Amino acid sequence: MHVNAIEWFVSMLAKISFSIIYIESHIDYLCGFFDF
Repeated sequence: MHVNAIEWFVSMLAKISFSIIYIESHIDYLCGFFDF
């Protein structure tokens, strides 16, 4: 049970960090696209 909780916590951290990197990369792309 404790191991499953750790695995769940690690997987959630991985998903959050991946989402932040994904969103930041798209923000940089949009800023470059609208940079006249």
